[in-house]
Amino acid sequence: DDFSLKFTFFPVGGRVLDKEPDLWRDIFLQGHEIENHSHSHRVLNTRLLQLDDIKNDIASHQELLTSVLQEPYQARFFRPPGGWIEPSVTEIAQDLGLQVVTWSLSSGGTSSLSTPDSSFYNVTRARGGDIVLMHCINNDTLRLSQMVEVLQNKGLGVVPLSQLLDTT
Repeated sequence: DDFSLKFTFFPVGGRVLDKEPDLWRDIFLQGHEIENHSHSHRVLNTRLLQLDDIKNDIASHQELLTSVLQEPYQARFFRPPGGWIEPSVTEIAQDLGLQVVTWSLSSGGTSSLSTPDSSFYNVTRARGGDIVLMHCINNDTLRLSQMVEVLQNKGLGVVPLSQLLDTT
C-alpha cells in the first residue's frame, strides 16, 4: 500500500548512515526527515563521557549527514540514544541548533520478546500527539501498512516530527 506518508528517521551515524549513503540520500530526496541520533549510539552520560566527547559525537553525526546528503543540511532534532537526557547534553544539542526529542509511545520492537504482532498492538494504541518510536527492523515494519491503516481509521495522521511539533 502506498500511503504517500513522510516519516522522520534517526539513523545512527557511524554504523547506519555511513553504511548506505545512497539509501539515505534517496530517503531524503523522497521528502522524509533525517535527524540526529549521535554518531556512536553511546548513552551520552556525563558520568561516563567528557562534555567534548558528547559534543563531538553529536556534531560528527551532523557532519556525516551533510556529507551523505551531498548538501549542507541542518538537522532540527536530536534523539539521545536510549532516551537518556540530562541538562548538559540538552545544552550541547541546543548549542548545535538541535531540539532534543524522545517519544511518548514505543513499539517495543527491539525487545527480545517482541514480534510483529506485539509491535502492531503497541503502535496502534497511539493517540493524537504521540511520538511513536519504531526501528527499521522486521518487528516494526512487517505490519507497517496495517498499522497506518488502523491509525488513519482512528482519525490520526501519520506525520513527520517537524509537522507534529509545528517547526519548519
